This record gives sequence, C-alpha cells and structure tokens, in this order.
Amino acid sequence: FNVFIDDVLERKGQIKYYKNHFKGMNLYIFLLFSKKEILKKREKLRGKSAMGKRTIELYKKFERNLDDKSWHIIDNSSENLEQTVQRIKKIIGKHE
Repeated sequence: FNVFIDDVLERKGQIKYYKNHFKGMNLYIFLLFSKKEILKKREKLRGKSAMGKRTIELYKKFERNLDDKSWHIIDNSSENLEQTVQRIKKIIGKHE
C-alpha cells in the first residue's frame, strides 16, 4: 500500500528526517509549486480559513530551492486535482 504524508518541508533537516526515517523504502517527495499569481488566486478562493501571507512566504522559500534534487517538482498552475494526481502516479510508476 502507499502512504501519503501532507507536510510543508521548509528546512533541509525535515527532508533528511523523512529520508532517514523511511530508509530502505520507496520514498518520493513532491513539491507542488504553482505560479505566484495562481497561488494568490487560489488563496483568495479559499476564504478566511486560508493561510494568508504565509502562502507567499512559503512560495519565496521554495522558489529559492527549485534546483534541489531532493524532491520532484510539479508545476500544477494549469492543472486540476486529477491531472496532478496522474502526474504523481506516473512518477511513482517510473520508479517501481
């Protein structure tokens, strides 16, 4: 079976933690990274319970690490949920 952990990995130490904890298992780390304009639009649609300014703070952090090979980066700016899921399945399927 597959397990998905929804987390925000802001620090390299967090990635190392997962890699050490799941050593010997197939581990895939994904960064869903949309264009800034799309993030702002999605954030606005979410309403008051949304992350607010934190969304752009995280965007800036992740933008600085786009060349990091620790994760699979998926630009889902123009995708719906199902399309993004299919891309993830395709990446996982390539490695199994």
